[in-house]
Amino acid sequence: AMQAKDPLRALCHSYSRLLSDATVLGCLRAVVAEPDNSFREHLATHGNAIFLNEFQDAIRPLIKDPHANLMQASGELRGAIEHFTLVPGLLFHETPSQESISAMVDDALNSWLRRWQTQALSVVSS
Repeated sequence: AMQAKDPLRALCHSYSRLLSDATVLGCLRAVVAEPDNSFREHLATHGNAIFLNEFQDAIRPLIKDPHANLMQASGELRGAIEHFTLVPGLLFHETPSQESISAMVDDALNSWLRRWQTQALSVVSS
């Protein structure tokens, strides 16, 4: 994704495909359902750190303010994507079509860019 013409958009789309993948959702359901599972804590800590770093690396070049909270910026964007991929898949066993997810990713990213527009160097076009 980082080699793409628009690395942040490519990363968002890759993240959404991962979170809406039936196998990934099945594994996450199993991990969440296990009452005493050290793997759950490991996944929460280390899995989140991997995604946090990937998103921060993609966001960093877009932010003017060197003191901007990249963790917050990353969390807002990832949270929006998780809301329409991971949450319906985990809670309701429903996964929107990839076309629908793709449109929602673009909308979420454009909304995120507007939110951070005072810190973004440029708005990524759809």
